[in-house]
Amino acid sequence: MKKLLILFVFISSTCFSQVGPVFNFEKNKAYKITMKGADNLVKADNIERQMEKLQLAIFSFVDPTTSMGYFIVDNLNKIQEIEKTLNNEKDFSFSSFEEIPLTEESFLEMYMKRGGFEKAEFSKNIPKQIVMGPYQELSSSLYLKALIVWEKKYKNAFNKLQGLPEHYPVFFNTGNPEYDNARYGQAKEDWIKNYPDEVEKITGRSYKDATGMEHSKDIEKKKSSNK
Repeated sequence: MKKLLILFVFISSTCFSQVGPVFNFEKNKAYKITMKGADNLVKADNIERQMEKLQLAIFSFVDPTTSMGYFIVDNLNKIQEIEKTLNNEKDFSFSSFEEIPLTEESFLEMYMKRGGFEKAEFSKNIPKQIVMGPYQELSSSLYLKALIVWEKKYKNAFNKLQGLPEHYPVFFNTGNPEYDNARYGQAKEDWIKNYPDEVEKITGRSYKDATGMEHSKDIEKKKSSNK
């Protein structure tokens, strides 16, 4: 009986520890809330963390320069709860809200600004992981989405700033070494295969030297010369 009780406690604690907000980019909604009181970084950070701690927002960014908040939620009812919470807080009040499109660009802007970057700095800096309290899975899913969108939008510009070829792969640390190394390894293989001129420029080795295989461009050249 004692063993069964211990097993039940272990299973229960494991299940409860896994309960938390789930980020679903395709299904979640984004809202812009105009408020009063969030006029400095400390107050803005307080609102962000409180709404996430109460699980009213999956992710948020409050801009202290405009006193506007951007909240990703799973349903409209959460916005109504945010309104109540703000109005019950000393020195804060809710003014209005509107739904905004949750696009890759708007999400990345929220994530980068929450990380302390101005928009002009996005192309010069890889996203920093934002820890969402005890919710490790949520932290990872938000961070991975930010990395994927950033890579798609800014990687080439970032490489140029680093003096690297335009399509050179960037290593991302998501906290999962097996995944990160596999992803980076595949990215390097794709780079070698698809951009042989860049490979030769940065390594001084031809595609054949790097892989032991002739690139399709070289094969086509040989075919043309043999005609």
